[in-house]
Amino acid sequence: NSTILPIDDGIDIIAEKDNKYHHIQVKTSNQSLGNNFQFTIKQSSFDIKNISQTYYIFVMRYIKSNRRINDFAIFHTREIQNYISSGTILSKPSMSIRIRIENNQYFLNNSADITSNINNFNIA
Repeated sequence: NSTILPIDDGIDIIAEKDNKYHHIQVKTSNQSLGNNFQFTIKQSSFDIKNISQTYYIFVMRYIKSNRRINDFAIFHTREIQNYISSGTILSKPSMSIRIRIENNQYFLNNSADITSNINNFNIA
């Protein structure tokens, strides 16, 4: 069961699965040069949502073989926090997240292989 919220306060969807509620924030980017997709999250918004069951879904839109493709990178806030702690994501005042596709692999900010997060809706 899911509900789309009428007011955007940093959460786009609230979903319920197995009597647990999950907050979902969706960010979308179209392909830029070099198979890159750019996303930004305000640090203050992330900090408020970091204490709950919040997931970020980064939608990557591109054209491949004359077909429109949507790929989804799915992360729990704990995983994003781990990338901040390791220095993979710089966080102040906003997080800059770049996902690059290279040889069917996906890389976060040119370092972390996040291929296992792609189109993996079983992360929750």
